Amino acid sequence: MRYKYVSESDAPQTDKKTQQLYDVFDNLNLDNIEIPNILDVGGSSTGHSLKLAKRLSSKTSQITLLDISADSLNAARPIYTAEKNITTTFEHGDFKSFFPNTQYDLTLCLGLLYCISEDHAFVSAINKMANALQAGGLLITRDGLTDVEHKIYMAFGGVIRNRNMYQRAFYDAGFELIDSREFTIETPIKRDIATCVWRKLPDNEK
Repeated sequence: MRYKYVSESDAPQTDKKTQQLYDVFDNLNLDNIEIPNILDVGGSSTGHSLKLAKRLSSKTSQITLLDISADSLNAARPIYTAEKNITTTFEHGDFKSFFPNTQYDLTLCLGLLYCISEDHAFVSAINKMANALQAGGLLITRDGLTDVEHKIYMAFGGVIRNRNMYQRAFYDAGFELIDSREFTIETPIKRDIATCVWRKLPDNEK
């Protein structure tokens, strides 16, 4: 599937973002997980969690697909349910009001944080993702970063955050950074597109 919602400035970079993400997928080691349990936040129009699950060798997988767009979920439903080795639960709503009754092995968050402008809400979302992960679980994020000290607001609503402040929020939530891939978009505002893999530290490693 292709991105359904892409800003005009980012459209030429869509394939580059996707390839960067799939390179990260190829580098993941989930051999110790018998049945991977994946949470995909806001990704129903991209199909990335489905691609990830299908790359996990011959394993069966469980996906929870959470999206605020009912139309995107409905469009994704026949594609996800066609996969016989993948069980998908479809959740309509936003992440703030989502309270899972399980913990996940891996979470994809490739657009939510980019849309949160208020710092307290940004930190709260990261802490909630940490709580939704098993100890040792992985969180994959993709956001626009800059070395400029203040936040940069994009015309279409996205927020570019200072790299150090961005990373500190994850460290404070109990994550360690285990992989990061970046490329630069020059216009209309220069920013680095960073795909990061964060590992939730078990209590004995904090």
